[in-house]
This record gives sequence, structure tokens and C-alpha cells, in this order.
Amino acid sequence: MNNINSASCIKTQQTSEHLLFAKTSFSRSFLHLIEKIGDLFGSLISFARTSYGSFVKTSLTTKIDKLNIPYTNYPYTGSAIEQLLSNRCLRQTTIMEIVRLVNKDEDSPIHVISSFLFPPNPNVPLAIEKSNKNILMIPIIFKKQSCMGVDHIVMVTVNKQDKTLSYYDPKGYTIAERGEDKLVSGLKLKEFLGYVKKNYLDNTITAVIENIEKNQFDSHNCGVYAAAAIVSAATKDNNTYNPRLPALSLRESLIEYIVDKAPSQNTQNVQQSADYSDEETDEF
Repeated sequence: MNNINSASCIKTQQTSEHLLFAKTSFSRSFLHLIEKIGDLFGSLISFARTSYGSFVKTSLTTKIDKLNIPYTNYPYTGSAIEQLLSNRCLRQTTIMEIVRLVNKDEDSPIHVISSFLFPPNPNVPLAIEKSNKNILMIPIIFKKQSCMGVDHIVMVTVNKQDKTLSYYDPKGYTIAERGEDKLVSGLKLKEFLGYVKKNYLDNTITAVIENIEKNQFDSHNCGVYAAAAIVSAATKDNNTYNPRLPALSLRESLIEYIVDKAPSQNTQNVQQSADYSDEETDEF
């Protein structure tokens, strides 16, 4: 994939290795159940490691204190840092804060479209977001997909020049496996990709690239991997934000990114819409 994940990428026609022998819907469902049980254990282990490994907070507390960011005026910067410091699922507001920082960075080669992080407003038609950047990244959310009953975020990336579409699910699932699943936008995945093809790729796709390597082994860090994918593409740094790194390392790197970007960008006025309120966001 283009600056998202360099781990394992395939063309659309291929299938995830961990499901190759699942010939029937029953066996496929059984494998998904086993994976969900594994995710539950992974979440418990991850939580224990985070609770024990408080070095993340210790190593960053001093640097964060030196920011002097007026959190009362810019609460989502502080909220994003706090959520990353914890081992909680990330809210849409945390992703939105990272999107805000990336989109305001003139040196970033990408533009992130955040319109699909929230349910649509039936009274407001969805506008096609324009950008002069060649690479567009679109985070989308599957509703209540994990065994813990939380949402699951994945990433769609389009290259307008090459007419390619990349799909990244940190669980390693492909479009074929999740094409019928519904997003918070109300569309099925395959319907959403049709929308992307029509509105951002002029109805032409030369190649579809998919990740088949499972990076996420718990039920609550998908937002971390999605955020790392965004920052990796924005900074062209595939090492610091490598999806093969533990989620704890990615959380720390994302905090470093926010710490570096927030002081200069937070001098600007931040518009906070009703859609951006904590009361209307879910965790994933």
C-alpha cells in the first residue's frame, strides 16, 4: 500500500491466508469465532501490559507538561493525548484531532477525508471533499464488529494519479470478506467503494491493493493502527509507524507526533462542530 503499510499487500482476487481452508460459511464463521476469542485474550494481555508498563506515561509526562497548550480552549488535543496514554479504545475525536493536524500540515503529501467517521445527517447532503493532494486517505468504521461490542476502523486510500485503491484492515480481512458489512455511514463496504470509485477516481481503478497481514491481535487498538497509517503516510515514515510494532509503541509515537505538531497549530482557532462532541462518538 502507498505509505500505509508495507507488510503484506495483494491484489483483490486473492484471499487471506488464515481463511484459505474455510470452504463453507460454517467453517468461516467458526474461524471468525476463534479469532474473536483470541482477540479477547489479546485485549486482556494488552491491558495488563499497559497497566504494568506505565513507562509510557512516565517518559512523556515531562514533555507534555512543557507544551503549555490551553486544553480548556483546545480540549481535543488533550483528550487525544489522554486516550493514547491509556489503553482505551480511541474515540472518533482522537482520530479527528490527528486528521486536523495532518490536514493543516502543508508538507504532508496526503489529505484525509473524515466525513465518514460519523453517521450521516439526513438533513445535510454529503458534500464531496475536494483536495489538490494526489493521495486521499478515508478512514471508515464498521459498526460493532468486535467481540467486545465496539466499532472497528479501517482505511481506504486512493491515488488520483495512478487510479489505484488501497484497503487496509489491521485485522487482515479483505474486501471480499467484508464487502457486505455495514459502515456507520449506512452503506455496505462494497457500496462505499463504488462511491469512492465514482467520486474520487473518475470511475476508473487500475489496481486494488489489500493488506492480508494481521497486525491487530486484540479488540480495541484498531484506531491506533488507523491513526498510525495516517501519520505514516503524512510523514513518509514507515519505520516509526510500522504496523508490525506493538500497539504501545505506536501509541507513544502518535503522542510524540501530536506533541510536535500541536503547539504551532493550536495557535489557530479550532472550530468545534456538534458532530465533534464526545457525547456523539463511539469507541473503536
